[in-house]
Amino acid sequence: MYFWLGCLLGVTGLIISRVSNPAVPSENLVGKSIPYILGYIEGYKKKAKDANFKQAMNGCLVGTGVCLAVNVVMSVVSLMATPK
Repeated sequence: MYFWLGCLLGVTGLIISRVSNPAVPSENLVGKSIPYILGYIEGYKKKAKDANFKQAMNGCLVGTGVCLAVNVVMSVVSLMATPK
């Protein structure tokens, strides 16, 4: 999901990936102590945010590359179509 946000929204997708809070899977926390749960939640959110940002960054780079390629092709086509 974050790849597509980065690809389609660019920098806005990067900001969304940093601001959003990932949901922690609760099945991993059943029967665990409170300190363990708090540490797990904190660590999970940090790793998930980093992974989401990385996906958004990859999407942003791909989107930028596609836009550049389209612009280059359009420029070449318009230059070739210009009468001499």
